[in-house]
Amino acid sequence: MMARTTTLLFCLLLSSALLLTGTAHAEDVSGTLCVSAYEDANRSTTRESGEKTLVDIHISLLNDAKVIVANHILTDELPYCFRGLPPAAYYIQIGSPQYESVEATPISLTVTAGVEMTREFPAALRPAILTSTESILYLPATVPVRLALSALGAALAMGLFAGAGLVLYGVLFHRRGMNWQELEDAPHEESEVLSPVEDDLPVLTRVQRASPRPTPAAEDDSESESFGSQYDVPK
Repeated sequence: MMARTTTLLFCLLLSSALLLTGTAHAEDVSGTLCVSAYEDANRSTTRESGEKTLVDIHISLLNDAKVIVANHILTDELPYCFRGLPPAAYYIQIGSPQYESVEATPISLTVTAGVEMTREFPAALRPAILTSTESILYLPATVPVRLALSALGAALAMGLFAGAGLVLYGVLFHRRGMNWQELEDAPHEESEVLSPVEDDLPVLTRVQRASPRPTPAAEDDSESESFGSQYDVPK
């Protein structure tokens, strides 16, 4: 009985030792990096009294190859912690539409196994004068902004189509009016029946054609032909 009790106690102690060793080993293989940002108005890179903690700052965590492995936006004044990081060299990049990093980015950091590192990053307001291209680049891509941009694009497209339709209609209407005017101005023939003075004379039909009036010289040359061209004598 005593031997069995001793064996059970030995097994319990051995199991506890193995569990504690495994837990300690698991905690030692990874590290933690906690980050926050503050407003560095004078760009001194040293936090002074009265400089507030910033929110709505975008934090990017990059590995040693400068490839982004995690992102986070600071929503409160407490530091945000990237946990479970393998010990290695990392880079931090911060920014927002209103603020930019005072330090040259990306900022290099080293994560050590079993160590929780906390780092505050200085940020300052961006220059007040921005070009139109920079304003577009730093425009927050929120849902209301996207909807407004979509509505503006649709309105511009409708305006362009409406303007093109009005121009096309004006061109076609003007051409149609010119065609009607050409038909009205086209030469046409008029006939007039001339009654004979005497009963035994034939009835003559005078055909008038709208044509340009001949010049005096041409009128003398064609006087002999005008009667035949203006009067049709029935047989």
